[in-house]
Amino acid sequence: IQYAKVDGNKFAVVEVSDSGIGIPEDKLENIFDRFFQVDDSSRKKYKGSGIGLALVKELTDLHKWNISVVSELGKGTIFTLRIPLSDHYLSEDEKVIGSEVYANEETYQLEISEEKKSDELDKEIEQELIEKKKKLEAKPTILIVEDSEDVRTYLTSLLKNEFQMNEAVDGEDGIKNAAEFLPDLIISDVMMPAMDGFEFCKKIKTDWLTSHIPVILLTAKASSESKIEGLETGADDYLTKPFSSKELLVRIKNLLEQRKNLRERFSKEIKVEPASIAVNSIDNEFLEKAFAVAEKNLSNTEFNSEYFAKEMFLSRSQLHRKILAVIGQAPGEFIRTFRLKKAASLILEKRLSITQIAFEVGFSSPSHFTKAFRQQFNCLPTEFTERTKF
Repeated sequence: IQYAKVDGNKFAVVEVSDSGIGIPEDKLENIFDRFFQVDDSSRKKYKGSGIGLALVKELTDLHKWNISVVSELGKGTIFTLRIPLSDHYLSEDEKVIGSEVYANEETYQLEISEEKKSDELDKEIEQELIEKKKKLEAKPTILIVEDSEDVRTYLTSLLKNEFQMNEAVDGEDGIKNAAEFLPDLIISDVMMPAMDGFEFCKKIKTDWLTSHIPVILLTAKASSESKIEGLETGADDYLTKPFSSKELLVRIKNLLEQRKNLRERFSKEIKVEPASIAVNSIDNEFLEKAFAVAEKNLSNTEFNSEYFAKEMFLSRSQLHRKILAVIGQAPGEFIRTFRLKKAASLILEKRLSITQIAFEVGFSSPSHFTKAFRQQFNCLPTEFTERTKF
């Protein structure tokens, strides 16, 4: 290994030589081609696969280094690898901020620690996606809140083929059930003892944990005043008895589809305001706080779901259930998506290099950022600006 200086730039020069039979001059230009082998009977016992030198050339090209070869028949071959000791040969987007040479063990350990944090968040997201897949594959859950056993039985028999069913015998029982299981939709009677449907609906819609759940009220009262009262409590729909089973199914599916579309908006659109995906003021307040916490910790590599929950003054399970219900992503996935969407906006601004953006949005290495970005947007960060023109 030697050091050389060319045009003011320093290089490490690595030479690997042998004293073998050499390579014919007319074959030298092909030796880095994949599967190329010199056809010489004297080499048969040393015959290789023809892949090794091709792989070496691909790796050196990837790093923008230089490899060359000289050979003389009967004397041997010399391979020379030239490695730049500065970043003069790199474009601005390829340069890494700060020195990549670890000055001491402390710096090295810090870099390893940052990679571990990224791995931990990746594992957290992977587990979240497994749980999310199970939920998506399961039938949506509907909670029936009705004091009449006959009506509960009828509704359950009507819906059980398409939905998982839970039942509550009155409003108070319904509140407990909704908070514990977080159903995808609630159907409640209006006329019930102790707590009627209006009061029940109001409690559901003013509790941050359950405020996102769509509620359909069933009533024998056909007056517009009664319907207005129900809608004022936050009910999403109102159905008068007797009702058509087909109409009920259509209304249920419409509400579930609306919620699904709102959840998907967060993952699909680059810039999303909380108000555009929240269905009420309670959810909007929750999302505004979640967005603010994520923004405040944008560059914090230690920011994970546990840290997130503390910042939101919630338990991990509470945060997980609520944010998954509102935007369709668990905390770890939300953090990753929020950061990548922020990165996309920064790329379009063209103020920072890709490497700078990677660190700005909390990734411990540009390579890790590039991998995550490609998974989110189906293109490399360097390709993103061109993609968004169409």
